[in-house]
Amino acid sequence: MAWVNGKDLNLLAAAPYHPFYAGMAAEASLAYNVLAGQPASAGTAQQAFAAAQATQRLQPKAVDPNTAKLAKLLGLHNGAPLSPTAQQALFPTH
Repeated sequence: MAWVNGKDLNLLAAAPYHPFYAGMAAEASLAYNVLAGQPASAGTAQQAFAAAQATQRLQPKAVDPNTAKLAKLLGLHNGAPLSPTAQQALFPTH
């Protein structure tokens, strides 16, 4: 699984090109090891990533009420990404 969301906005997971929860946990483990003077390795980061995913699966899904309302307004279901048209309407690039 990727550590970051792709180019599409997914209100129920992450903004475009932003890390998922488990990705942030993996990055934090690397930063902690460096600051603590310990070796930072991909293995340690993957362990933190897997642990964060497991923890997240066990927790009930809590969605901010405003995010849920916006997702419903935009017609999103089950965390589906916004269409390019909706992205352009919400985040114009010009």
